[in-house]
Amino acid sequence: MPRSSTASPGSRPAAHPGSAAGCLGTILLLAVGALGNGLLLSGLTAGPAPAGQPAWLAGAGLLMLDVLLLVLALRLRRTRAQSEAAQRDLSRTRAMFDGLNGNTVIGIYMVDEAVSFTYANPQLARMLGYDRDVLADHFPLDRVFPPDTYRQIRVRAGQRISGEVSRARYEYPALRSDGAPIDVEIYASQIILDGRPTIIGMMLDISERKRAEAAVWHQAHFDALTQLPNRPSFQDRLQSGIEASRRNGQPFALVFLDLDQFKEVNDTHGHDTGDELLQQVARRLQSCLRDTDHLARLGGDEFTLILSDPADEDAVNRICQRVLQSVAQPYSLNGQAVQISVSAGVTYFPRDGTDAGSLLKHADLALYAAKGLGRNQACAFSVSMQRDVQERRELLNDLQAAVRENQFQLMYQPVVDMRTGRTLKAEALLRWRHPVRGTVGPMDFIPLAEDSGLIVPLGDWVFRTACRQLLQWRRDLHADFVVSINVSPAQFRDSGLDPATWIAELEALGLPGEALTVEITEQVLMEAGQGANASLLRFRDAGIQVALDDFGTGYSSLAYLQRFHVDFLKIDQCFVGTLNPESSDRILCQAMIAMAHQLGLKVIAEGIETDEQHRILEAMGCDYGQGYRYARPLTADELGARLRRESLTPRLPTPPWC
Repeated sequence: MPRSSTASPGSRPAAHPGSAAGCLGTILLLAVGALGNGLLLSGLTAGPAPAGQPAWLAGAGLLMLDVLLLVLALRLRRTRAQSEAAQRDLSRTRAMFDGLNGNTVIGIYMVDEAVSFTYANPQLARMLGYDRDVLADHFPLDRVFPPDTYRQIRVRAGQRISGEVSRARYEYPALRSDGAPIDVEIYASQIILDGRPTIIGMMLDISERKRAEAAVWHQAHFDALTQLPNRPSFQDRLQSGIEASRRNGQPFALVFLDLDQFKEVNDTHGHDTGDELLQQVARRLQSCLRDTDHLARLGGDEFTLILSDPADEDAVNRICQRVLQSVAQPYSLNGQAVQISVSAGVTYFPRDGTDAGSLLKHADLALYAAKGLGRNQACAFSVSMQRDVQERRELLNDLQAAVRENQFQLMYQPVVDMRTGRTLKAEALLRWRHPVRGTVGPMDFIPLAEDSGLIVPLGDWVFRTACRQLLQWRRDLHADFVVSINVSPAQFRDSGLDPATWIAELEALGLPGEALTVEITEQVLMEAGQGANASLLRFRDAGIQVALDDFGTGYSSLAYLQRFHVDFLKIDQCFVGTLNPESSDRILCQAMIAMAHQLGLKVIAEGIETDEQHRILEAMGCDYGQGYRYARPLTADELGARLRRESLTPRLPTPPWC
């Protein structure tokens, strides 16, 4: 049959809906349908069908073909309507985006299945540095993003095109047309335009925000002065180091560092110089380490090292020695030469601790031990340090009980006139009479009292007890007798010592200020700063004199003699103990005495034990002597008896230089 050669609707070449060809195809199909109807009627009214073909079969075939052609015509009309609607949607979408161009800082784009831009608004063009028309003309995204980033974008774009991910938000690095890097934030989702999936999205330049976030993060994790990692960063690194070592079985070393004499430099030369010193120390520390090591500043003059995967303890010791030697080299700060040192406490994971808390505690104990050994020392943690801590804790408990139960006693060591040999002064010395331990020396408990704050009530007790005893001696035996008491640096800190209270108690006892001498060390002047100076000025105004103890052993003593009011210098016994006509100490002692007299100060030599030492110092013009050559520390009764004996001995005329 002629109709049997007609192609089925599914195999007919598609014509674009809405085009002239599409309309012509529809007309032709309708015409063919009309022709089919005519043939059908002709078949029904004509004679019999060809031989072998039933008439009803021909009629049914024609009817079926007519129905199929009608369905195809309807489908083509519907497809044309959908296409026209899609075109209108696309036009409206682009018109909407274009309408926003003047009122937005957001880059708006469309991306097709080839991961290329098919639409770009002016802001996106300005952001990326390209012409808008160039971007919108299937511009490939691999020219906008670095290779690694583009590979991620291509994968994620495919997920959105396929519908696996409908919308997403990302932050990526991008490149402008001139190669300048920027950071962008992308919001993207999938829509269907013109019958095809399309990615539509927004792009924001977040470079400034990223820089601000980076600055905030840096401030939170790095020290502003040295640019080293700070305490929180160190704690994070320590914890991650512990976790890594647990996984791989590799040990590491933790080192605590604390600068020696830093406060002296800070107080003497000023905080600006101290800051510059810390910056130079940080650079020197970094130069001593490997790339795998971690250096941090905890604050003040405290630093930490995490030495990753050391070969052995000798390797750690070598690094520590490099650190000690490097830090100890002289510094040039604002035209001034300054020298300091550092102490180090070392502990190992997992030998000395399996968590951060125990490692930190043991490193601190090792540092404390290094400080006790002297300056410029490194000390590794040992179990014996824990025993020392336990003993120290027990001694502190006993010391607290001793303060409550008044287990202390004052001894007095005479200070004699070098010319006449008479006892004119005495230094009050504190002794602890422990009910079980026996006599505890001041070197064993005074540092503990200073660290715990008990030195303040102890110092007040020494002052009151010495003044009451002094009142009795001046009234009964020696009207001009003077007692000196030692004042700790810790008493000047945190307003522990109140000069006004001491002065008021002296007045209440009827004692003049010149009856008392306050003995201080250079550490008082270096650590307490202006607070100590104000207290010393209050003492001076009340007539109380000040003696600088252990002269010659401290840091830059002459500078403090010029800054603070001092009446006496006490030459330390380390210079006196080896004194003989041929010793170099003889020259030093002579220089100190001459210098003090030039400054209008009197000199007391400590630790005199022999007649030869006495004669040499007397010939140099030393004013007062103190030591076993004259008397050991005496009880109050023993010193009273000594004063009584001297009062019965005829006095020689007092030399004019006294």
